[in-house]
Amino acid sequence: MRKVLEADPRIDSVAEVLSMHLGPQEILLGVTLDFQDHLTAADIEAASDHFADLIQGVDKRITRVFVRSGRAREAYARRAGG
Repeated sequence: MRKVLEADPRIDSVAEVLSMHLGPQEILLGVTLDFQDHLTAADIEAASDHFADLIQGVDKRITRVFVRSGRAREAYARRAGG
């Protein structure tokens, strides 16, 4: 999954890829991505939708995809005291 995301030019880096198996045919996937700084909010929304479709195409068991920005990850770490 990381390689699929890292290949996209809109992504600077993939901070994390997390998965949770909810059942034999249901996987939740969360990714934290550092997007290129020049992208607009609309660009990021479109990219997130594209990534969700792309990821679900890799494995049909992935039924839910959550995408957040790397900056959100930094903010979470500050709130958590990290």
